[in-house]
Amino acid sequence: MLNILINDKSEKVKAKLSQYESYVSDYFDDEYEDAWFEDDYVKKLIKEIDDTEMLPDGTLYNSALGGIVKSQLSSGVKGLILLYKTDCKINGDRLGDNCWKYVMEIAEKKDIYLVLRHIPELPANFSAYLENSNKIINRSEYISAFIRLVG
Repeated sequence: MLNILINDKSEKVKAKLSQYESYVSDYFDDEYEDAWFEDDYVKKLIKEIDDTEMLPDGTLYNSALGGIVKSQLSSGVKGLILLYKTDCKINGDRLGDNCWKYVMEIAEKKDIYLVLRHIPELPANFSAYLENSNKIINRSEYISAFIRLVG
């Protein structure tokens, strides 16, 4: 299940923000395990989000950049990998709109947690538990809640 906390800057939310990793890219760079990159789903995420191939020798190749290192992956794919491989709660504002299909896929397999301060391009099948209101919401309810809470 996808769990979302809308960052409305209230005292209640501010008290919870320390539970969420804001510097997704830096956190990933410090915490990833090489074994994660052997997972076929991780390879798929890297290919789909960053148009980068994981070569058999473990190196990464991007047609525009050539050979790259793991720290050069986008914050979006790093965030998805963290959601998939760990129990880390992250700042979802670091995820591009191209990540949301995979956010929903990962949320079908396990509980994941995002804090948001924007309205992403949510898929039609969007459903999430909104921590601010303690209820399960759909896409239009998220937009309404965001407008009500953030303005």
